[in-house]
Amino acid sequence: MELPRHQGAHRGRSRRPRSAPRPGLRLRHGRVRGPLRPGALPRRGHPPGLRRVRAPAPPAAPLRGRRPLHLARRRHAVRPRARERRAAPPRRRRRTRAPAERRPRAFARRDAPRDRGRRPAGRRTGHASRTRSRPRPPHPGRVALDLAGVAGAARRTLGDVPERLVPVSAHALPRGLSTAAAWPARRWLVALGVPFGLAFALLTPPLQTPDELAHLARALAVSEGAFGAEVVDGRPSIRVPQSFAALPARLGRGLQLHAERRQDPRRIARELARPQALEPRAWRPLPSLYSPLVYVPQAAGVALARGLGLPVVAFVYAGRLANLAVFLAATWLALRLLPAHATTLALVALLPMTLFLAGSLAADAPTNALAFLWLGLVLRAAAAGAPLRPFEGAALAAAAAALGLAKSGYAVLAAMALAVPAARFASASRRAAWLAAWAAAALVPGLLWSAYVASLEPPALVPGADPGAQARWIAEHPAGFAAVVLDTLAAARGLWGATFVGVLGHADTWLPRWIYVLYPLVLLAAALVDGGKASPLRGARRALALAAAAAAALSMLTLAYVGWNAVGSSRIQGVQGRYFTPLAPLALAALHAPRAAGIEPRARLAFVAFAALALAVAVGRLFARYYGPPS
Repeated sequence: MELPRHQGAHRGRSRRPRSAPRPGLRLRHGRVRGPLRPGALPRRGHPPGLRRVRAPAPPAAPLRGRRPLHLARRRHAVRPRARERRAAPPRRRRRTRAPAERRPRAFARRDAPRDRGRRPAGRRTGHASRTRSRPRPPHPGRVALDLAGVAGAARRTLGDVPERLVPVSAHALPRGLSTAAAWPARRWLVALGVPFGLAFALLTPPLQTPDELAHLARALAVSEGAFGAEVVDGRPSIRVPQSFAALPARLGRGLQLHAERRQDPRRIARELARPQALEPRAWRPLPSLYSPLVYVPQAAGVALARGLGLPVVAFVYAGRLANLAVFLAATWLALRLLPAHATTLALVALLPMTLFLAGSLAADAPTNALAFLWLGLVLRAAAAGAPLRPFEGAALAAAAAALGLAKSGYAVLAAMALAVPAARFASASRRAAWLAAWAAAALVPGLLWSAYVASLEPPALVPGADPGAQARWIAEHPAGFAAVVLDTLAAARGLWGATFVGVLGHADTWLPRWIYVLYPLVLLAAALVDGGKASPLRGARRALALAAAAAAALSMLTLAYVGWNAVGSSRIQGVQGRYFTPLAPLALAALHAPRAAGIEPRARLAFVAFAALALAVAVGRLFARYYGPPS
């Protein structure tokens, strides 16, 4: 029996001519293997080399796309002969974008925010990516891209492009500057923070930062596991080596608040050559008792130096370097988490005062880093749309607890948790539970530590100060306290501005006046254009950010008034501009223009260049202050 041609014949030619058929079964590959009796082919299964096929549908089958309908429905149907198939329409090559709007090389695709639900525009996959090569980079002397044209094309294709995706105009900047302008803010933080931070940490003589001897003693105690203090002669005290007390005299007395005196480098060299001496020890009173959390980085550096057998003065440099490393790492992570306002935060972190404190043993550096990290976490949570994950909520709670424990006045910043959209929670009760957990994490650790410090009955920091009586006076005279705050703002705004930008050393190394005038203007200009539509601070969230920053500033003023001033003082003493550094990024981010397209690379490069210039001038002033010729 011979099967019909359309049932068993292959579309290719058989080895035997068609005019001389041979009885038998025609196989799939056109070969004939002997006769086959009717019914010899089983219903299920078949001998080796045979394949059951079905008769095709009528030749005039309707089309579905570019394939006949019967082929679309039946996967294993036999394809008709080439001469019987209907000619398919010519296949057009798909184009993702006009040639003039192709994605330029200047885009920093690696730093673009990941969006798994959307394929980046201009990216070819499959056969097109293998057959079509990328466009060659333009010649350095030719005009490659127009900034306005490419930015407009990118906005039409991608919507509102984040600042990392704004292309660079090749004719506007040289090749080296165009590459640097495309850097994100966190790369600029490393490029400027590492060298200038090391310069601050190594050029500043030991014990020439605010209260550095007390910070050194506390870091050594924390490195040895002593997290608290003991009351000795009515004052909170810790045990420190007696060599600490002799260290200021051996390094040189009289440098503080005497700008005409210089540090002798030979004294530092002699101290570095001394053997390590940690015994005997004596009790040292502490002017203030901060949480041990803000001394963890310094304690790590001191523990490393102690384990290596280095002299006591080397503890200062080891703690400074560890403090700087932790500050830069935490700030880098905050910049990585931020959905917007990264340039503004980087400019605040690169302030001469901020970076100088990061290269010291001061507790301000970990506090600033925790505030920056909290801002990055909460703005990322406010900008996301997916359901809140438990790990994300736990990270927010941990950051809020650490910030409140570092300094209780900054616990008010935990109110920014209200900016997390309600749609991210499974229900209203779940949202209320998370908000309560974040509030408790921000308040409870700080209150517990404050209660512990109060149990030690520390003496008054200044004559006439009585925290309890001052708190009662504020409660009884709220209008009077408001007048005190306004009067202090009017009188101390210049000093606060200067100490916010940078007054180095023991508040005796001043920078040029133009830095104090221009740096706040640069911060304000960057804040206005940074963020744009990518910022989550809109409408009520913007008002919430401003209110949280103002409440935290008022909280810091209140704490200073209660602890550092006599009862009923007319002004608040003891406040410096560096206390407002943790609040500055949030307040500046709330001032952004919602319709701004983001910072262009040239503008970011200009902002960063100004920050680098200010840091270079600050390092020069610091070197001249301690090692230059006497004035």
